[in-house]
Amino acid sequence: ARRVADELAGFGVLPLLAPAERSCVLCAFRLPSGTTYESLHQHLKKDGFIIYAGQGHLADDVCRIANMGDIRESDFDRLFESLRRALA
Repeated sequence: ARRVADELAGFGVLPLLAPAERSCVLCAFRLPSGTTYESLHQHLKKDGFIIYAGQGHLADDVCRIANMGDIRESDFDRLFESLRRALA
């Protein structure tokens, strides 16, 4: 979870909550200005990743990324490359 938050911060995608308030398996991030959840979701889905929308009044401003299961460093590398392309 820390690596995801650190990498996304490098793209200007900041967590919704402070580190002490975050889950270690699901974290909400503020979408960068000009990026819609739907466009980011579709791009990542095409590369084999599924993200989740924010809930309620946060649905248009937040995405959620889970990191659970048998995840390898190479999976994280692919995710960050996909995000890099999506947010370019």
